[in-house]
Amino acid sequence: MQEVLDLGLREDSESAVLDGGLRNRHVRRQVVFRAVSEPELYPMDFSSVLPQDCPSRLIRSTLDQLDLSGFRSLYKDFGGIAYPADAFLGVMLLAYSLGIRSSPRIEEHCRYDIRFMHVGHGIIPDERTIRRFRRRLDSGAGMLFNSVLSACLKEGLVTKRLIAVDGTKIVSAASQLSRWFTEEEEAEINAMGLSVPESSDPDSRIMKDHSGYVRGYNCQAAVDCDSGIVVAIDVTQCSNDRPSLSPMVKKIIENLGENPEKVVADTGYDSTEGLQACAELEVDAIVAIEGQSPTFWTITPEDEILCPMGQPATFVGETTDRGKPIQVLRVHGCSACMFYGTCCSTRCGRTLKLPVGCNPIHRILAAYRARGPEGKAAMVERMASIEPVFADIKWNKKMTRFLLRGMPGVTTEWTLAHTVRNLLILARAIDGILAFLFAIYRRQIFETSNRILSLAHPAQSRH
Repeated sequence: MQEVLDLGLREDSESAVLDGGLRNRHVRRQVVFRAVSEPELYPMDFSSVLPQDCPSRLIRSTLDQLDLSGFRSLYKDFGGIAYPADAFLGVMLLAYSLGIRSSPRIEEHCRYDIRFMHVGHGIIPDERTIRRFRRRLDSGAGMLFNSVLSACLKEGLVTKRLIAVDGTKIVSAASQLSRWFTEEEEAEINAMGLSVPESSDPDSRIMKDHSGYVRGYNCQAAVDCDSGIVVAIDVTQCSNDRPSLSPMVKKIIENLGENPEKVVADTGYDSTEGLQACAELEVDAIVAIEGQSPTFWTITPEDEILCPMGQPATFVGETTDRGKPIQVLRVHGCSACMFYGTCCSTRCGRTLKLPVGCNPIHRILAAYRARGPEGKAAMVERMASIEPVFADIKWNKKMTRFLLRGMPGVTTEWTLAHTVRNLLILARAIDGILAFLFAIYRRQIFETSNRILSLAHPAQSRH
């Protein structure tokens, strides 16, 4: 048997050039999928072998409840007969959940692993077909991520109370040796008549990680602190996290359909543009402010910055600090203060250095909030919610290096890793809800049967 998806007539379909000649119009006007499996005399029941909490079971049961019509629309009505989209997608998600990303290894598991047989309905694609399917996900991974997230929102798993944003560096598939050639070194190599080895992943960039300099990508994620569900993801070529605050907040609002109550980020996202964007979007953002002591300064109702002795800090000019432009506010008359030498030992007075273009009042208030009781509690929740997500993806799922090259392929891998994580959380939550409802139903049946027995035999019930 074959599964047929009718796409209707395509009167205006373009002909393609094959084997040097002009191909005629399509004979087949519909998408045809391969049959899942032929009936057997004694078919094996994989569900009876797998445990209840097996990822294969959870992925298969959840995919059966999702609407994959948009994903099936990516298939064309020409070419060979395709594997079922939901079966192939289940194989790919199970592989990423187990940290298996190599195409030959996925093919091997489809042949010999009953978990892959169960989730893929017994399909055995070859490694080239797996690679082509993963590249097809470049245009469908985002759609799948939004479908799973929508199901989580429908089940009420995302509370939207506090969203944590953070980023991590992941090495690209390109060789790391090319990172040592600077522009000056490349000019010297070219002057000697030699060619500089080019990177096999031109979209990757040189970034600084905890282990040194690597050629890779900056991968962003936003996690709901109450449920651990990832609500927004992004991949950038910028080594710094500062430009990513505004795009991530916009994606959070777009995916959730409304503004979250609070968004928290560490000091890596401390930027004037990001804080202003959050204010314009009416998002309550808690961002750790770098290098500020808000407890020293006081903000008056007239928006004036005062030192502990009541002297105002006024703007004196702009300068640079370690190559960064800053604006300087200074308190005058510190030499006559009784705390001179303890608070400030310079003749020019106590100074306040802020980035150029920022509002000093807003920045000090943001520093107050980030270092206050509310901000400290939010920072603790941020660390306990989003850091385990990165640890799970990097070490449990072994994604310390991308396999695909280019921004589309890297984005697909990053999206698949978070999609399967959200899908497993959704599946376990649904199983928990069903088990809870079943327990209540059994208790009601037990109480009803006891009540009937007591009415039928009142004397025995008293004994």
